[in-house]
Amino acid sequence: MVSMLSIIEAKKNKAPLDETQIQFWVDGVVNESIPLYQSASLLMAIRLNGMTFEESWLLTKAMTASGDRLHYDQHPIVVDKHSTGGVGDKVTLVLAPLVAACGVPVAMLSGRALGFTGGTIDKLESLDGVQCELPEPTLMKMMDEVGWVNAQPSSRIAPADRALYALRDVTGTVDSIPLITASIMSKKLAGGATHLCLDVKCGSSAFMKTESSASELAHALCRVGELGGVKVGGVISRMSEPLGFAIGNYLELWEAVQYLKSWPQSPLASLIEALAIRMLLMYDPSISDPRAQLMNAIDRGAALESLKRYLAFCGGKKTAVQHLVEDDLGWGNARPVLAPKDGYVDTIDGHGLALDALALGAGRMTKEDRIDPMAGFMLRVGIGDRVEKGDPLMHVFGDRAGDADPLLLGRHFGIIPQARPATSLILASVDP
Repeated sequence: MVSMLSIIEAKKNKAPLDETQIQFWVDGVVNESIPLYQSASLLMAIRLNGMTFEESWLLTKAMTASGDRLHYDQHPIVVDKHSTGGVGDKVTLVLAPLVAACGVPVAMLSGRALGFTGGTIDKLESLDGVQCELPEPTLMKMMDEVGWVNAQPSSRIAPADRALYALRDVTGTVDSIPLITASIMSKKLAGGATHLCLDVKCGSSAFMKTESSASELAHALCRVGELGGVKVGGVISRMSEPLGFAIGNYLELWEAVQYLKSWPQSPLASLIEALAIRMLLMYDPSISDPRAQLMNAIDRGAALESLKRYLAFCGGKKTAVQHLVEDDLGWGNARPVLAPKDGYVDTIDGHGLALDALALGAGRMTKEDRIDPMAGFMLRVGIGDRVEKGDPLMHVFGDRAGDADPLLLGRHFGIIPQARPATSLILASVDP
């Protein structure tokens, strides 16, 4: 007879778990028949002793089946994107409306911020009136009327993951590739997409610190996706500094609008292009010049209009949406952080900046914390830029901007006498 204690003992002794054992655990997590302390014990055993790929797949399958699955029946191909996250990551805010403006159905489920990591839902909801927690019928309507979906998953989408992730977050068991794989792919398999484009990040400002660990995770996601009937590919990208210039909810939404209004030449633009091109080719491999199609969507205003339609559908007030598009951020009310010396910007400590933005109200340490939508930083320089003493490195925004210490914030910028050669954000491709 299967018992939770026998399952814990098996994994403690490095024995693989079979489908019956894994299903017993997942069922008990969802119906709350298994005490949290026993699930916590098993999670730690998995974190220390690992899982085979077969175990990881069985866990993913059970977690996916623990709740509802979305179905966009009128769309035979639906494309999703998943990023393992990082400081200032507003890729989804640009990528989804841009790809949808090219005629590709895009369906994404996103989360809120907890700790120093930013949440796409909080960024979208920083606009007055926007509400992204929507029932399934509304998501179907959104796909038909807007052309793309991005929402907070309901409690019925992979509920086992919702319960286990909350427990992993407080038991030091987040950094387990089998558990990460099952967590990501259970939501993706339940989310209704047929194709998934990955952006697996590595570096000092990312969760995976090395390219080898990012590659291991990426290929595990591809293999699980294949077994689950979802075609997966993407890139591994470097995340050693903030992605783009904005760190903070409304600020990142504002920066996304700038990209959709006129396409700049920047490392962030290059990454978004690479992901968008993959998504277009996932949808239609015969497209001869996908980049030209993307730039056409920008030039004719379709990409920006796509975001505006989404915000309006989610309840964004017309005046708020218009203000976002026309906003100049009011730089005079922001507090500058100045360069302490001449030189070239060599490093930007994204993790340190994220923690300081969190302290100013840009994120939450508990689910009950209130976010200041305007809190955060707008960088004025990037890696490799030349600065002179007294030049602004960034500006601090939000109700508590006056509490920030410019001298301490300035330490997050490494300035050296000579510039180093530029490096690409994209490190490798991930193919099935």
